[in-house]
Amino acid sequence: MALFPSLRALLPSVLAALSKRIRPARRLILSVPAPRPPGEVRKKEASAVAEYFKPGFQREEASAVAEYVDAVVVGTSDFSRAEPGPIAPLPWVRAALQALLATGSGSDTGGLQPGQLLLEVPLHGRAFPWGEAQESTEGKVILTADLARVLAKQLPPMIWDAEAAEHSANLTESKVFVSLPSLAYVEARLRLAGSLGVGVALRELGAGFDSVFDLLPKRVDQRTSATSSSDEL
Repeated sequence: MALFPSLRALLPSVLAALSKRIRPARRLILSVPAPRPPGEVRKKEASAVAEYFKPGFQREEASAVAEYVDAVVVGTSDFSRAEPGPIAPLPWVRAALQALLATGSGSDTGGLQPGQLLLEVPLHGRAFPWGEAQESTEGKVILTADLARVLAKQLPPMIWDAEAAEHSANLTESKVFVSLPSLAYVEARLRLAGSLGVGVALRELGAGFDSVFDLLPKRVDQRTSATSSSDEL
């Protein structure tokens, strides 16, 4: 569900009303955007959880809605929308999850229990024109079927960013920089979810490479949620 910032204070009461009407017959899942930290903190370590998460959905808000929802999906697809860069760098993803996770099993610790949290894993890429081909600074979503056709023609070298845990490539003929949802990218995020005990939600299911599904039986448990889209709070 989408909600204007000025109405965020009403979210608990809205979800409480929805919960009474649809649960337990149906599941109520809330999708929220992960924070987009200022450029100067992008490279900081994941331990700076509070600073990473300050602009977005916060622990207090998560605590206020926890009893009304079955799960909360943390959206992680827009980190580098405005300039070339990774889709969802792993330190940022880890920080966003840790910011919402409860620090203990008691109800007074705040945050969400791992079983209530789902990590969104985007299966689309993002393309950024450069040079004379650049029309705007905002990257465009590119589906992997289209990406595969482009890569088959140009065969650029793949660049692995070990810190972000993502692949990228420079398409010199079309003058485009692309961030890629490779198998290594997906597996790194499944490992992260497993290490924190949270589930996953696949964004743009069917848009990724078919081989992505080979990873799921190895990494994903019964808490996994597969979604074709993700709304923002």
